[in-house]
Amino acid sequence: MLRRYLSYCLRPVVSQSRHHGRLSLFVHHRRIIKTPFVTASLSSSSAASYSSNPGESVFQEYLQAEEKIRLLKEEHEKKRSEELYRAWQQSSQRATNPKSTGVAVIKTIVKQANKPNDEELSKDIQLWEQRATALLQEAALTHEHPEALVRLANQSLDAISETTIDKEVIRDQIHRILGYYEKACRLGSKEGCFNHGNLVWMGFTSKDTPILAPVPKLALDSFQKAIDLGDTDSMYFVGVVLLSEEDEDKEVIQTVTRNERKKMGLEFIERAAALHHPGALYYLSIFYLNGNDELGIPPCSPQEFAERLDAAVDAGDAEALFLRGHSFYYGDTPPYPVDYTRALQDFLAAAELGHADAAISAGAILHQPHPGVEQDQRRAFLLYQQAGELGSKEGWRNVVACYVNGEGVPQSHETAKYIAETMLKEEDEMRTSN
Repeated sequence: MLRRYLSYCLRPVVSQSRHHGRLSLFVHHRRIIKTPFVTASLSSSSAASYSSNPGESVFQEYLQAEEKIRLLKEEHEKKRSEELYRAWQQSSQRATNPKSTGVAVIKTIVKQANKPNDEELSKDIQLWEQRATALLQEAALTHEHPEALVRLANQSLDAISETTIDKEVIRDQIHRILGYYEKACRLGSKEGCFNHGNLVWMGFTSKDTPILAPVPKLALDSFQKAIDLGDTDSMYFVGVVLLSEEDEDKEVIQTVTRNERKKMGLEFIERAAALHHPGALYYLSIFYLNGNDELGIPPCSPQEFAERLDAAVDAGDAEALFLRGHSFYYGDTPPYPVDYTRALQDFLAAAELGHADAAISAGAILHQPHPGVEQDQRRAFLLYQQAGELGSKEGWRNVVACYVNGEGVPQSHETAKYIAETMLKEEDEMRTSN
């Protein structure tokens, strides 16, 4: 994955907590990003053609090596999860083994709860990783392949986050990473421009020690170059910041009025939406539903909101799918009537896009009887598990409850205990400490 997304939540929607067997609650509101930005227009860099880069063949070899590593790790994790589960069984004081479904179901649990160290990886994986690293460095540093430069920078940044080293060494590495992004940007990489802007905008801190201070004006240069290259993520981000920034004392832009700045922000988001940016389309659906007094924009009609939300759904926005599914479930957002079948369809589609709350909501519909929907507790269980694998504690709680009650899977208190002791242990400890 090339793009390092900003940690800001640009979505004007949040979800609330879930409960076993019940739909996720949902409210929508506009998120406020209180950070300044500017809109100075910058000339775009001349883009170099990726296909003409002599490092393309080397980069393709790197991608093949990465795929090989993925397959080997998948096989390794499967074996390791089975071994750890059997070891846990032997250490348990319970006399009987759990149902045979236990090992198959938790194949991803150990992956998250007990991440392997480098020493535990097979020799094959280590050899392929060394080969992939060499190929990536050759493509990036020798041939200046734009995509390779971005990936090398991303990996280097991840490595800094995972290691404890001297802050001066970190500072040197951060500047080297910025150089990779900047070079990729000059070579016509939208991702290079965006990621450079991202890092400069956010800054970098290691163990509470500031390493790189945020420089909004410099970040703007990179975001503007990305915009000039047609990057819709940058259009969307800049637009949201300009539109929702409220602290006039901290504004970087001083040459236009607050109202003009907000209009500029809306124009950026509209531009991204016109290019079918899913997040921008979804943002505008909520923005126009709420209206904006400062810009003299009244709340839109329910029909217009539905048209905008449907456009975001068609563009593949997971939050839009989740919101529309919620609307179909409760029927409280005209013109969406109560329709459990369509609600389920939207939740399932959002879950496929990695939306954990949607997976839980889809599971909840299938878990209990709903008119027009065939009850399927086995599928509900799998959706809860999917939500857990996506990082949802509520998903794992529902998985545990299914094992305890024998709903969707054979009843197994031992498997339930194992999951609770792995995936839910950390949260329980946090509750105790509080």
